[in-house]
Amino acid sequence: MNIRYLSASVLILLMFLLVHPILHAQISAGGTPLSFQANVQATFTKQVKKESIAKAPITKWEEEDRKIGSNFRFAAPIAVDYSLDKNGTWTELPNGDRIWQLHIQSKGAISMAVLYDQFFIPAGGTLFMYRPDKTQVLGAYTSRNNKSSGKFMTGMLRGDEAILEYFEPAQVKGQARIHIHKIQHAYKTESVEPLNDLPRTHGGGGETGFDSALPCHNNINCSLGDNFQDEKRGVMRILIVVEEGMGWCSGSLINNTNQDGRPLVLTAFHCQDGYTPEYEFYRFDFNYESIDCNNPSVEPNVQSIVGAADLAGFQASDFKLLEITSAIPSSYNPYYNGWDRRDNYEPFGAVNIHHPCGDIKKISKDNGQSFVFQSSINWSNDNTTPAEHHLRVLLDEGTFEPGSSGSPLFDSQGRIVGQLHGGFGSCTQFIANYGRLVKSWTGGGSSNSRLSDWLDPLGTGMEQLNGLQPEPSMDVTYAVYGSVMTEDNQPIVGAKVYVRLSSSLPAMDSVLTDNSGNYSFLELLEDQTYYFNVELDGDDSNGVTTFDIVDMQKAVLGFGNFTSPYQYLAADVNNDAKITTFDIVQTRQVVLAIIQEFPAYNSWRFLRSDYNFTNSSNPLMNFNATAAEWLILSNLSENRSDVNFIGVKIGDVNYSVTPN
Repeated sequence: MNIRYLSASVLILLMFLLVHPILHAQISAGGTPLSFQANVQATFTKQVKKESIAKAPITKWEEEDRKIGSNFRFAAPIAVDYSLDKNGTWTELPNGDRIWQLHIQSKGAISMAVLYDQFFIPAGGTLFMYRPDKTQVLGAYTSRNNKSSGKFMTGMLRGDEAILEYFEPAQVKGQARIHIHKIQHAYKTESVEPLNDLPRTHGGGGETGFDSALPCHNNINCSLGDNFQDEKRGVMRILIVVEEGMGWCSGSLINNTNQDGRPLVLTAFHCQDGYTPEYEFYRFDFNYESIDCNNPSVEPNVQSIVGAADLAGFQASDFKLLEITSAIPSSYNPYYNGWDRRDNYEPFGAVNIHHPCGDIKKISKDNGQSFVFQSSINWSNDNTTPAEHHLRVLLDEGTFEPGSSGSPLFDSQGRIVGQLHGGFGSCTQFIANYGRLVKSWTGGGSSNSRLSDWLDPLGTGMEQLNGLQPEPSMDVTYAVYGSVMTEDNQPIVGAKVYVRLSSSLPAMDSVLTDNSGNYSFLELLEDQTYYFNVELDGDDSNGVTTFDIVDMQKAVLGFGNFTSPYQYLAADVNNDAKITTFDIVQTRQVVLAIIQEFPAYNSWRFLRSDYNFTNSSNPLMNFNATAAEWLILSNLSENRSDVNFIGVKIGDVNYSVTPN
């Protein structure tokens, strides 16, 4: 797009999200698909059917872009319905492991991304996405990529064909959930038209944003960036995903008065304004930069994370605050930038670090003094921002472009004073406007429209805060220990204990109790919420005798009461929350071997050991099975040794079972 003034004193908005798909993908374990190995290829006897996606309505998309007057999209979504059980081809390996492959084609796509509305990889499973010619491979994606939302994204992959390959170990057969609901089809190859007829001397961006910015930028590792080597580590490229498509912005990690490394990201409000954001698919690219001052001939690696939550935003100062929903790996070497919110502060020598057009990290500088712009500004999206809500900066070194939007403006001390809204940027024009942090601080007066609640959670009233260099560390993990016993403290051996990210998701891992009824999970990630439950099915007649029938008859007739709530659960063999003759009939059938198992249950039922029955005289009344059977650890922050369960053998009301 051509960027121009609406009048001598009014700036046109820099449209933010520009146009190239991405080469690299989010946190992955590396490696290569198993099918690439020669000894495995021989096991593939079926040809993988190619799923052809509906023809992309490119003419329609381009017409929509013209009507909106925006170069926002480089890709637009096509709805699909692909899953493990309905599509693709399964191949079973000699040892019982399996491989699932799905070959998709969206004809004419420059590149593709795959969006999942159901995504769960069990322990040991791996997912890859690769070109049929194997020249580009994304993955492996593992259980580490599971999220409680169940949403995920892979891509961008060059070309119009892709193969997805999931490897399933035999011990987790059937536990994975993979459902693809959208394919993002990239249909644009260039981000913007040349500005002021200045030709681009780079490659135009290809498919990744790489090499697409104007030639008058300074790479972050030029001498201009020498004093901002810490601050640059907090600045990231953001792939914005909205229901209408995809595009680029910039943003920065920002510190808070807790100094706790909470992954808060400051970016621009207009990076989503007018669209329907899908925050679960937002992608944050760290350390996407050249190693020196030169433009590299080969695209650098990028370290990425998918998924965000919306915290706050305010259109008048054009700020948006997000929170990355996954822990940032210490290998990314993140830095949480400080800030200055003084009201009358007009910094001298301000610096902007950004990703123009989705290209590698650049730096621009104003060698003079920024100033508070005293007039309102009318933007090209019909939004008018009030007077004194922006800092105006006249850049002397470097420039900015679409895709730079949301990038931080630093003072000479390396503190953020605002984020880029827009202006007039080219290799000959350098007027930029940044939403003022001080105006965003109070914003619209509520927690979802101001920064103060999030950047000063302690309520200190601080006006300045330095950046945070977190202590280098590996991913923090904790151990969880527990036991599974009968009510009379007999160990239950061989019970399977499951751990999940949600009660509705398949298990991410499971272990068996040992001869003492104990179990452990030794490496569970910090700050995750985990759901535990226990299962065991075996000989239903174990511990079930005529003595149990006699005790149940007494309870039904009202002259023999059980002394423990667990006896009531054992006696309710048909799961109708009552002790009746129907329970006696089924128990007698098991004793006489007329039936081999109780129809309503596994042979054992397990409750968390700290569950409190609300009605001691009739424990089955108002019994909450979900609360009793699931033990939830929220935001794991320490080793735990109290995740214990009590097992109830169905039909055994007098505790004669042999649990080991």
